[in-house]
Amino acid sequence: GEPYDCRIDNYGVGLVAYFLSSGTHPFDGLQNFQEFIKHVISNSIDFDSTIWSDREISKVIILISVKTLLSTQGCDHLDHSIMPDKTSADPRFY
Repeated sequence: GEPYDCRIDNYGVGLVAYFLSSGTHPFDGLQNFQEFIKHVISNSIDFDSTIWSDREISKVIILISVKTLLSTQGCDHLDHSIMPDKTSADPRFY
């Protein structure tokens, strides 16, 4: 596989945001690990349930965040001027 980059952390943030917005886990009810992997790879999250009926803005925010954060463009914030210079920092963190 490919080495990990910031997208794995961004994905985790998305899971936490989903939980905080809905009070449920995004993959509740899956029967096995293979089914979980299928949902992760296909990026399919069910927003049709009654949980989301009164949370329209949350759906929009999460969908925009997922598309941005899971793209390589979602890693651009690591090159922002407020981030430490990778050459002067401890290389174990990069």
